[in-house]
Amino acid sequence: MELDTRKNEARADLKQQDLLIEEVLNKSIVAISDLRTDVEEIKWENMRRSVLTLGAFLLVIVMSMELRPKAKPPTQQTKQPGADGIEGSP
Repeated sequence: MELDTRKNEARADLKQQDLLIEEVLNKSIVAISDLRTDVEEIKWENMRRSVLTLGAFLLVIVMSMELRPKAKPPTQQTKQPGADGIEGSP
């Protein structure tokens, strides 16, 4: 009889330990899930910032290309016949 009581107490202790271990495991799983969510949120925020920064950089480059003064092509002066006043000289 005393042996059965001791067995029941041991089983109850084991169940209590199992419940405590399960509780710790569940809390750690929830904490890890929260951390993963935070990491994903930070990752998307960094991605958004990079896209906006690259877009702004591209816009600045395009605007500077459009607004800079364009170089005039060199003009070539060609002599037209008769322009110097002597038309038929050999």
